Amino acid sequence: MHPRTVLPTLLCLSVLAAGARSAAPAFPPFAIAHSQVRPLPPSAGGRHYELAVHLPASYAQNPGRRYPVLYVTDGYWDFPTVVVSYDNMTYDRAIPEFIIVGLGYAGRHLDYNDLRRWKLTPVPLASPGGPSGHAADFLRGIKEEIIPLVEHAAALARSGRPLKARLYFTTAENEWPDFRAGIERFHDQLAGYHYPGFVFQFRRIDGMRHAGEKAESYARGMAFVFAPEAPESGPMQDHPY
Repeated sequence: MHPRTVLPTLLCLSVLAAGARSAAPAFPPFAIAHSQVRPLPPSAGGRHYELAVHLPASYAQNPGRRYPVLYVTDGYWDFPTVVVSYDNMTYDRAIPEFIIVGLGYAGRHLDYNDLRRWKLTPVPLASPGGPSGHAADFLRGIKEEIIPLVEHAAALARSGRPLKARLYFTTAENEWPDFRAGIERFHDQLAGYHYPGFVFQFRRIDGMRHAGEKAESYARGMAFVFAPEAPESGPMQDHPY
């Protein structure tokens, strides 16, 4: 067949497909199983947050059981990514069951850059944009409204009290230089505290940029943090099929 005779056929198929789409019934949106959204009352600073909550598959059958909780910021973007890695890794029995809570803003079609600029910067930015410099307010909201207790690093280090915790954090090899520099300074600061009982791991994700590192970071982070409670570890044994 001459190449020119193929084009009308392709155009016809395109028109038919477009017609099929316009006549198709409305289908329900895709939903993440075992998940729900819970709006919160406005915070003291007037911020409207909501929580995306993913419950373990066994949750309904074990109402009295206590589960660990993993909190995820930027839940409007990263909650699905974390849940997918969680489901894969619980299938592998590489991590235990736990509850995932994504922190986000109530509402749709929001300007997340403006909202994040407000809450993630410790001091006001000189660059143009909306309000900034309210990181302390954001942390206060987490402490008082979402997580029962958050202790500040320097004060805890001076106290000499043990910190029974595991922390995993990353930066991308090709991250924006000022972002990467701040994360590496945090690593250096954290390494100097020497908390009794505290274990952390820092990793640079090779070859990746700002957002591309997320999936690997979340999966490796969950494996590291929950390693002591993992049902299994090491090489997988013979498969059951």
